[in-house]
Amino acid sequence: MRTGIAYKGGAIMRLVDNSPRLSRDLDGAAVSGMAIRRRWVEQALSTPAARRIILGVPRIVNENPTSLVFPVIECRSLSGRGKISLSLSINWDDPLLEVPELRDIQLPKGVASIPVVHRRERAAEKVRAFMMRGEVSDAFDLYQYGAHILTAEDWPALPRLISRKLLGRFQEQDDLHRLFDEMVAQVKEFWGRPGSMVIAADVPGWPPVLQQLKQFKANVPPTVQR
Repeated sequence: MRTGIAYKGGAIMRLVDNSPRLSRDLDGAAVSGMAIRRRWVEQALSTPAARRIILGVPRIVNENPTSLVFPVIECRSLSGRGKISLSLSINWDDPLLEVPELRDIQLPKGVASIPVVHRRERAAEKVRAFMMRGEVSDAFDLYQYGAHILTAEDWPALPRLISRKLLGRFQEQDDLHRLFDEMVAQVKEFWGRPGSMVIAADVPGWPPVLQQLKQFKANVPPTVQR
């Protein structure tokens, strides 16, 4: 599985993009869209190297037709004090559209290089997540992508990627711009409230976040494009 899974989500944004938002969920996607077997993950979590961190192979596993979720993985803290619980999920609902990036993660005793879903594709998937659930953390991640992660060369590819990511999630008759605006209004109501997300920095004001959300909305098609 070493190159067969590329990682994404809030934890990866923290590790490779220096995002201040904290997450204990590690999300991955099968690069080719091939199903990942439970026993493969269990074997990976049982190696001598893994056992230095992982306290035991998780017993609770949610197996779905297009995903595999280990909701609780007990790990030793890298600080050496206590333990932490992580969640690992891998999906293969569709093959990745962009070639993953190999990114370095700085660890206490060295550097690890892992495949990461390309930043453009991660941003497109975050647009989809924002439109489906409208969470404060989604809006913050889009702000991070727009203000700090995506480059000028990345933006022209977003309309195509976003259109592909929305297929199968919305109906042809859906007004996608209206749905986007509804999620913006929902997030605005809760923006800045304590507990809305875990972040190791000051929460930015709403105006710059709204500015980035508008920029992403401009790359969303008005309806589902096939």
